[in-house]
Amino acid sequence: MLSGTRRDADEGMYNWRITPVLFPSSSMFTVGNASEKGVVWIRMWIPLDDENTAQWRIRWRADMPLEGHDEPESGPGGYLPEGTQWNQQRRPTGNKTNDYLLDRALERTQFSGIPSFPLQDKMATESMGPVWNRSLEHLGTTDKVIMAVRRRLIEAARALDEEGVPPPGADQPEAFFVRSAICNLPVELNWVEASKDLVAAGLGVPAVNLA
Repeated sequence: MLSGTRRDADEGMYNWRITPVLFPSSSMFTVGNASEKGVVWIRMWIPLDDENTAQWRIRWRADMPLEGHDEPESGPGGYLPEGTQWNQQRRPTGNKTNDYLLDRALERTQFSGIPSFPLQDKMATESMGPVWNRSLEHLGTTDKVIMAVRRRLIEAARALDEEGVPPPGADQPEAFFVRSAICNLPVELNWVEASKDLVAAGLGVPAVNLA
């Protein structure tokens, strides 16, 4: 499924940021910088058990060979030493025990004193505790994608459990032949229809479109 967010651009135009949601637990996005053109960003959230989730962040340049370009992003502070237990690999140094590397001086001049977006996301997620009662949330208009994805997940889980119906995309690999895009479109156009060529993936198609 696709999600789209818009803001005003030139007169009569909307600027759209289009993010494919790769069912059930991944999304593909672009950061919107010219320097990132051709870069594929994917985030994956993989449940490990009822209280732990592994997050994978994939950054890939389609115009460069994968071999020989392993550049893991450690982020501020790097990673903790790896242990021998199942949950002791690839753990960021910034975590709840050290306030996610909170810098009070930086906090005076920026939105947050936590030095990176991934650590800020980690803080916001983990501060709720391992399990949160979502019925207590107050979602708004900017959370429409969250609501839509949750409904699809619940529907798919029930269909699999009660009727044995495979989840969406499980036997349709072509459903994942998509890319993210940022583009300006006339306000009167349906953004889903107008962006079909931009978000299509395949040989000879740019990995990410910044139109």
